[in-house]
Amino acid sequence: MGAETTISWTEKTWNPWIGCTAVSPACAGCYAAARAKRYGEDFAVRRRTSAHNWHEPMRWNRQADAEGRRFRVFCASLADVFDNQVDPGWRRDFWQVVLECQHLDWQLLTKRPMNIADMLPDWWGNGPDHVWLGTTVEDMKTAAQRLPHLISIPAKVRFVSAEPMLERVDLDRVRLREGLTLNALTGYYTPPQGIGIKGYAQLMQQVPEPIGGKVHWVIAGGESGPGARTMMRSWDEGLRLQCRTHGVAYWRKQLGSKPDPAWRIKLTGKADKPAEWPEHLRVQELPRTPFDAREAA
Repeated sequence: MGAETTISWTEKTWNPWIGCTAVSPACAGCYAAARAKRYGEDFAVRRRTSAHNWHEPMRWNRQADAEGRRFRVFCASLADVFDNQVDPGWRRDFWQVVLECQHLDWQLLTKRPMNIADMLPDWWGNGPDHVWLGTTVEDMKTAAQRLPHLISIPAKVRFVSAEPMLERVDLDRVRLREGLTLNALTGYYTPPQGIGIKGYAQLMQQVPEPIGGKVHWVIAGGESGPGARTMMRSWDEGLRLQCRTHGVAYWRKQLGSKPDPAWRIKLTGKADKPAEWPEHLRVQELPRTPFDAREAA
């Protein structure tokens, strides 16, 4: 739960509280719920973590400042920041920690992006430079449910975690309703042919207000743990191609505990060791941030 983590796309994990409720098929193999069961805890009960744990980000922030670097912090790996069953006071305290720790890049991954707009702090503005907003997309149904909400929120970095990927995910062709399609990698909506301006306007009233936002980073991975479902090689390669086409950073996290034989390579565990992969599979790109732009200037 603390500083050290085996999650390849982040550097530290921090949980202001622990506990959550399953909301979609991706939750079936939830490692956090399995962890709670091992400890004899009820994962559905939200529990605020210790005062000592709440001071950890402050320590990391001081360290990052002293070393002239930034740490990526995944919050919350054992919960959901935008969970509407969490005490609002806890979330106000959480946002204060985020505000004070600006040498950390906060990676907020949620399965509840429809709650984000109502739970942002007053100081959010056009999106602080040090906060990344992401949502899990395991299939096309969740893509249609979640992505319009994510790209409607002002943020400097938006990301998608397609882990576990349970079917082919086309982020560039998300069908919403009545033929309205979203390309989440560019932020553009495409109406069905022949609908006309008035019809298009009526359709757009049914989705969160677009702000020209898009997804900047995609994490992909197969499922891990007992009963893992297979991520097909073609799904991963198709999503990678979409990202490359649109200039979106791609992070191949793992091939999963039950990898597709089509990979034709010897794999162990969660197949999350790039050293076991051929060179061309070792694609682990990070998104460009406002801090990268400053350094390049």
